[in-house]
Amino acid sequence: MSGQKETDTTFIGNVIRIIDAKTLIINIGNRHLSVGDDVKIYESLGPLRDLDGSELCQFEHTKDILEVVETSEKYSICKKSESHLSRSVQLALSPLLLTQQKEYALLNVNDDEIEPFAPNDSTIHVGDFVKKA
Repeated sequence: MSGQKETDTTFIGNVIRIIDAKTLIINIGNRHLSVGDDVKIYESLGPLRDLDGSELCQFEHTKDILEVVETSEKYSICKKSESHLSRSVQLALSPLLLTQQKEYALLNVNDDEIEPFAPNDSTIHVGDFVKKA
């Protein structure tokens, strides 16, 4: 695989071309991916360290999760999958079948100890890292 290399062992390739606002190509072929697989486009934000200072892993910011829609020997074409139900279908379905959005409550933490990781750029670029989602 060509392009930028990532140190994470689950890294499998890079974005190599953006075809349009819905489609991109990654340099990972059908030996590693199949149609229907999900891939994660991400940015490495730096090391995540344990309390003793040892490095646990590279912390990642997920830019997006895409579905593989076509594969060849050397590359795959990916798109973002979205499912939309029409309003009439939503009304006809049982409320038990609809997904619910979770909301998370605030934690009781010391504000002085908050150290967020800040992504450099949430936009997908040629060269961004790819792994299986």
